[in-house]
Amino acid sequence: MLPTEKVREQIDWRYGRCPLDANPEDFGPFRDLVLLWQSKRQGRLLPTRADFQVADFKPWLGRIAIANLETDPFNVRFVLWGSDLATWWDADYTNKCLGDLATRPELFKEIEGRYFFGMQKDPFIGLVEGQLEQQYQRYRKLMGVDLPLGTNGTAEKVLMVHQEIHHTESLEELLPENPVQHYY
Repeated sequence: MLPTEKVREQIDWRYGRCPLDANPEDFGPFRDLVLLWQSKRQGRLLPTRADFQVADFKPWLGRIAIANLETDPFNVRFVLWGSDLATWWDADYTNKCLGDLATRPELFKEIEGRYFFGMQKDPFIGLVEGQLEQQYQRYRKLMGVDLPLGTNGTAEKVLMVHQEIHHTESLEELLPENPVQHYY
């Protein structure tokens, strides 16, 4: 495998770790989703998927993905991939695993896989930012929030929501108070 820094440079995505009790105000356009997610915790480390109704996600429909975090061996399998995401990625990841449809799957599995593995073992709220490519040309930049779902302190699923941003914008610029503790 390539060293982590070399891989990160090649995929042009950043995956940030934030505390579970971070202030929802610090998540900008994801504020209401983080607030909803935190309200569903009800004293538990994580809410479960069953704590949510489809109507809860109305403002984000089309931009939602849900992934199962499989074990033995570890894998990330998307069970829902929103219509806007399918358009932006030019691929539908529903029932596909992390990297399956990428031009360089091993790169995403190393960095993004490590991020989700960390989330499974020691849950956190994720903030992500990156460029999508078509035919090796950058054409769309996104940011997103990843919210773990599970039981007994272990993340079993991840609820993800993305939104498009201008190609010159960054998480630091759009969310100046973002609670990222470190990046994967």
